[in-house]
Amino acid sequence: MYGLSTKYAYSNTRVKSMEFFLIKESQMATILSSKDNSTILSTLMQTDYSKSLSDFGGISIKQSLIDFALSKNLAEHIIILLKITPPEDKSIILSIIGRWDLHNLRLAIEAKGRNLPYEQISRYVIDYGEFNHLILKEALKEDNLEKMFQHLSKKSPHYSKLINVAEKSYLANKNIYSAISAMDISYYKLLEKTIALLFDRKERATRILRKEIDSRNILTLILAKSKNKTFNSFQENIISRGYMDLEALRKVYDSSDSIEALSSKITVFDLKGAAALYKKNKRLLSFEVAMKNAIFNMSKKAITQSVLCLTSIISYVYLKEIEVSTLRILIKGKEYGLTKDELSELMIWKGA
Repeated sequence: MYGLSTKYAYSNTRVKSMEFFLIKESQMATILSSKDNSTILSTLMQTDYSKSLSDFGGISIKQSLIDFALSKNLAEHIIILLKITPPEDKSIILSIIGRWDLHNLRLAIEAKGRNLPYEQISRYVIDYGEFNHLILKEALKEDNLEKMFQHLSKKSPHYSKLINVAEKSYLANKNIYSAISAMDISYYKLLEKTIALLFDRKERATRILRKEIDSRNILTLILAKSKNKTFNSFQENIISRGYMDLEALRKVYDSSDSIEALSSKITVFDLKGAAALYKKNKRLLSFEVAMKNAIFNMSKKAITQSVLCLTSIISYVYLKEIEVSTLRILIKGKEYGLTKDELSELMIWKGA
């Protein structure tokens, strides 16, 4: 116990402090009920986002710069997490926050595939690590996507195999979304190793990561069912290490004749509410929102109950990610005139 105290006392104290400054349920309710983005900004200026927003104009920030401020805030918190993580655990945390490296790579691939300049994606870039804004801006100057892949691979030996997988998939059919999907699968396969390490250490965070893999696999099943695909046609896209193994997923899929029937047989998540919403609006997003909310609740409980371990840091990663995603949804929703009820159905956050 003394060794754990020496190793994790500082990082756990810091991350608990960071958790305190996550947006509170009352604040998110105020944002949801806001009539416009000016009101939302007034609320956010009273939160941890105040400094990032002030850097781009504060309460008078231009609509086009709000995403820059959210991305900046997220990047700053990622950097803090890396700094406070004990050195021997950095590889584990790097594998988990690799989700944002992947996010930046997706942006670059889609931009290049659609011949968009860097400026079109810059507001969404999480400016940290091996694919920061300078790296991506330079990579997008390459003549074509193949050269961009090669450029990024040289800049990041850590992700070179993953980038090569994406390039190979793209060259097979010249489809950028195939490349992105192949890259995602490669990332989750890397995450399997992290789950194994955390399981050996009896970290509560193992449950969160396994549920994330379950959610991804379930969404794969739901999307495939909406297109009437056979299980064998997408089996290679299933990721292992979730609570539902390949055969369990196959059994659920093959025994269901509709999305509603499939969702009713899922036991690792409660999808009854999502199924009811889907019946009303026919949005597959309802299922993703339900599972994200479940992962949020797991992360919240884990960060509250875990002491002197790595789980606190990992839980915060999920809480912060969902918070920023929700703010983007609410701000964009207000911009496009969505009602409070419509936004409530899209919220992947239920209060910190």
